[in-house]
Amino acid sequence: MASKEPHQARPQPTSASSSLPPEPKLDRCTTEQYEDYVRLRSTPLHYAGRLGGNQEFVLDPSDPDAQSILSKYPDAAPWMSHRAIWSLTGFKQPTLWKAALMEGVGAMALCYLTILFGASPALNVQPLPVPTGPAGIFGTAAFLGPLVGALANIPIISLFIFTFGPLTGGHLNPFITFATFCCRLTTFPRMVLYVGFQTAGATLAGLLVRGSLDGTEWKAGGCFFDPNMVSVRQMFTVEFSACLVLVFLAFGIGLDPRQAGTFGPALAPILVGFVVGVVALATALAVPGHGGAGSNPGRCFAVWVGTGKSLGVTAPNSELGYDGPNGDRLWIYWVAPIAASMCHAVFYLLVPPWSTAGTGAVEVKKAKRQLDAIGRQVTQV
Repeated sequence: MASKEPHQARPQPTSASSSLPPEPKLDRCTTEQYEDYVRLRSTPLHYAGRLGGNQEFVLDPSDPDAQSILSKYPDAAPWMSHRAIWSLTGFKQPTLWKAALMEGVGAMALCYLTILFGASPALNVQPLPVPTGPAGIFGTAAFLGPLVGALANIPIISLFIFTFGPLTGGHLNPFITFATFCCRLTTFPRMVLYVGFQTAGATLAGLLVRGSLDGTEWKAGGCFFDPNMVSVRQMFTVEFSACLVLVFLAFGIGLDPRQAGTFGPALAPILVGFVVGVVALATALAVPGHGGAGSNPGRCFAVWVGTGKSLGVTAPNSELGYDGPNGDRLWIYWVAPIAASMCHAVFYLLVPPWSTAGTGAVEVKKAKRQLDAIGRQVTQV
């Protein structure tokens, strides 16, 4: 009986591709090999006062997984206790200082652009034009300037909120930061750091504008007035009313969680830009000799610094009746927004956008758990 020979594979037909080297096989990444890539991930800002986010990134205080974050940043959830608001532990958090630094950078860039866009000669150099003809004020620069400035506010404010919102919350304005503090959305340390760095950034912006325009003989829309035509009472009333309207609309559009399903967080910054533009245009034409509501104490402070402590009149002019610089009313651009923030907070706390369950727990939307590429839960820091 013949023995069986071992099986031999049949020869395969050759082709031109057979001469090419085989494709390298991709080995499956192990956990150790993938650690360096897991660290490169998006870290959303868990902050209840994030403008334009409609509370999309807030945490649930009853969620056990959120306690490590809330212990460091209590304003990652709304409706904080007064003890959490006034806790000073936030001053020890490096991340909070970095966020405040970026707020200062954003405030500097925003003030610089908006001041340059609305800059014009000082009143003692070139007084406001007198309306003539059938068009009245609508045919002069006193109308065309605020109109162009209001239209420019829409893309400028929107782009800045889109850019700095994920980093800091996108305030870029001491008025907005203080308003969120009054409504229990911002802790005291964050408020102090944000306002401090915003003011420092505005100071640098004023000096940059002075260097760009090579002098101090200029004014900026929203932050000037004619002392011979406008009284302190008029200025305070306009500034307070405009800030109150602005904060109501900004909170309703950019910080109300009930709006997340209406137009979503993506559209909110654009609508906030519309709000700023509408308020600027409406108040710029209300009182003759008044540049309109500032609605941003940092920006008017930048104008005050850049013009040598003036708000439209930089030097004496006997022919026009100006005794000298008129920067003594700078306090109005700070006190009026603070008063408007406190007034708005009364209504916000009486009719809050949050409801409470029977146990008193705040009903907030839980943050979605994030998994990295190997399926492990990402721990937010």
